[in-house]
Amino acid sequence: ERSEKNRANALAKKIKSACGAKSTARIIYELLD
Repeated sequence: ERSEKNRANALAKKIKSACGAKSTARIIYELLD
């Protein structure tokens, strides 16, 4: 559980720092697509 949570948090931080909060949803949609 911890490792999965840490991975998700790290990924979220990378996405936010790289693209900003507005683009996060867009990236998630692309990943799900």
